[in-house]
Amino acid sequence: MRREKKYLLARLAKGIEKTSVASSHMASALVLFMLLIVNLDVLGRNLFSIPFLGSIELISLMLPAVVFLVMPKLLLSESLIASRAVASGLGKRFAAFDIFSTVSFLLVSVNLALLFTATNGSNFLQSFADREFLGVPGDFVLAIWPSKLGLTFGSLLFACVVVRYSYVKVRELKNPLIGIFLVLFFWSAALIVVGLFNAHIFLGLAGVFLLLFLVFLGVPMSLSLLGSSLISIWLIKEDFGVAVDTLGMIASGSVSDYVFSAVPMFIFLGLITSDANMGRDSLRVVRWLTFKLSGGLGIAVVLANALFAAMTGISIASAAIFSKIAYPYMVEEGYSKRFSLGLIAGSSILGMLIPPSILLIIYGVIAEVSINKLFLAAVIPGLILVILLIIKVQVLSYLKLIQHAVVKEDNKRPEKNAFKGFYAVLMILLAVLGGIYTGIFTPTEAGATGSAIAIIFSIFLKRTDIKHFACSLGATTETSANILFLLLGASMFGMMLTLSGIPQHVGLLVAAVDLTLTEFTLIYLVLLIFLGMLIDSTSILLIMVPFALPTVISLNGDLIWFGIVSLLGVEIGLLTPPLGLSVLTIKGSLDDPHISLKDIFIGSSSFALIIFVLAVTIVLYPNLCQLFY
Repeated sequence: MRREKKYLLARLAKGIEKTSVASSHMASALVLFMLLIVNLDVLGRNLFSIPFLGSIELISLMLPAVVFLVMPKLLLSESLIASRAVASGLGKRFAAFDIFSTVSFLLVSVNLALLFTATNGSNFLQSFADREFLGVPGDFVLAIWPSKLGLTFGSLLFACVVVRYSYVKVRELKNPLIGIFLVLFFWSAALIVVGLFNAHIFLGLAGVFLLLFLVFLGVPMSLSLLGSSLISIWLIKEDFGVAVDTLGMIASGSVSDYVFSAVPMFIFLGLITSDANMGRDSLRVVRWLTFKLSGGLGIAVVLANALFAAMTGISIASAAIFSKIAYPYMVEEGYSKRFSLGLIAGSSILGMLIPPSILLIIYGVIAEVSINKLFLAAVIPGLILVILLIIKVQVLSYLKLIQHAVVKEDNKRPEKNAFKGFYAVLMILLAVLGGIYTGIFTPTEAGATGSAIAIIFSIFLKRTDIKHFACSLGATTETSANILFLLLGASMFGMMLTLSGIPQHVGLLVAAVDLTLTEFTLIYLVLLIFLGMLIDSTSILLIMVPFALPTVISLNGDLIWFGIVSLLGVEIGLLTPPLGLSVLTIKGSLDDPHISLKDIFIGSSSFALIIFVLAVTIVLYPNLCQLFY
């Protein structure tokens, strides 16, 4: 009997795993369909004056379904964005902490999964019964229920995965029943104590503290945002039903916006160009062009990173690519190990500063400002950072402080294939940036068009196949869903902050102490850098921007300028310990036991200082962001 039960459980677990993979593949097919729709709309509108009617509405409906269809696989593979460095370290030392953090994570996951299933299922049934639709009869009509069905299926599968995941994790614990009882007792007691207070501001602050505590425990950021917001809204409104209804509304509506589709488009563009080795080609050609300059290879790394950044807008992708292709080359030419690693990490930051930038898109949505204006505002700071990095390389190279030995190589012209890849990068760059700045493309259309051109070049250069294409599409879908699920949690967190009145109280406090806009922004910048040591860039933006925006508005601050300052602040966190995602990416990409995290952090520290100086300069001289808009 026991053997049969074990066999059935194993078959059930395998079935859930296979269904999760199939669900993720369905989401990838939707992303590919979105890419096709956007390109058809661009071609039809610009060449034949025939737009693809309903394309914006259709993509907006598909985005939430994509997120929930991928969530089960992300949980199974433990790929949800989280800050686990502290929790893992403490868990290895203290068994009690490991039990507490694990059970807390399962508690949050199970409750959210069940609530998502209930609310999304209810919304689907109502939408199907009422025959809800978008569009104009006679032009186009889109039924809403298929999107709601995707949310419901994904939520139900997510709940199954959570139950299966919980079963596995609980079996790994020592004395699980005692651990579960103690954790439930702790959280119940904490909820009762907090519930004794009625002041909205206190309940809101309790929600913020709960968020930080869950993050500290290693609970994925998106689940931490949703769980803390759910409890806070429940206590503030004194009605659990209101909190659940808010969760359901957020699930189906918060990322149902056409502008969010720019995220998968640019991620896909970055992965396609990466797989086609266009970053490597750019480095080789730029290296050939800068050969006679002092520190030529270092300058080539900066410029090639800037080219790649202007095409894809992803810092982590730049760090992964250039750590593999540039680091061995720099070491061969005598550059010190720490400087080489630091330069690669520091120049990878250009991926999020030089437009187009995914973080700027996210900020634009949160702050409800023009994304095109944000891109224009980032041009000068991006160029300044490129120039500062080049100057640093040249000065240190001239003083012979970064090379143990100068290795002279023949300035051999790269082969034709390298130039083909380099020219492909330039053409994609021209299409993406030219289309955005001339107003021909929206950011989403620019990303989709750039992806289509990248695919064509990859096929033409014979650098891709169906397998690589499918892998890039799958990685795009999972990364996009991870980011969009974070945005979903941030939407609910922002709603909780509004209900608590915290942003308004922050504004009153700033007014009471008579802080100027510059003083407030400098304090805000320091907070961003501190959080960057613990939390990833996207999460920091999603948490801090809703706090600060009302105060910036009350001080008559420019939200476009404030977005550039915010971006610089969170990007410093990519280089600072203990999280430092760019540093961790480089370490993972090189997989060299002789390279320690300490080496990379030390090497990148001076570059983090340069970015900080630039951020302070932008705070003091806002006009640097306001020249082009």
